[in-house]
Amino acid sequence: MSRILDDVKIFRTGKGGGGKGGTGGGSGSPSGPRRKTDAELRRDAEAIHETFRKGKTPEAADKSYNRKTVATAQDADGNLYYSVSSRGTSPESRELAERLGYQRVDGPSFVKDNPKQTHAEHILANATEQGHLKPPIRMAPSRKPCDSYNNPSNQGCGERAENNPDTDLVGWP
Repeated sequence: MSRILDDVKIFRTGKGGGGKGGTGGGSGSPSGPRRKTDAELRRDAEAIHETFRKGKTPEAADKSYNRKTVATAQDADGNLYYSVSSRGTSPESRELAERLGYQRVDGPSFVKDNPKQTHAEHILANATEQGHLKPPIRMAPSRKPCDSYNNPSNQGCGERAENNPDTDLVGWP
């Protein structure tokens, strides 16, 4: 099921959360969904990312995996979201994200060309800035965020999150 928001889609894949913060499960409380820890957000991103290897030859699996990054996020209301770089997806990634309680954030207005913003982290930050996720968000990518300090051709996901009061990059030292 998807919900159209302007010219973009937020794919509803499940219900997130449980009791109040911390680790462990839970089934929700009057105060809202359970807050995932930073480590849980990162582990979820890594697990969804790993699905891009499934059902492929070793060479194709590595190629598919290496061309993707997944970012997971939890907004101020406790809702869980995920995005995939360059708007990628697979049946396996959608199924796992649904089981983990995430909604997919996807749509052409979340990906920008100038400056280039196709990474998963940018997709979530753009969706937040456009009012589709309630700030502040805690976001964890499946691999270390790129920076433009060491490589000017990178998209600078780390710097953007660092300089954005609505986005807290978590799960990485």
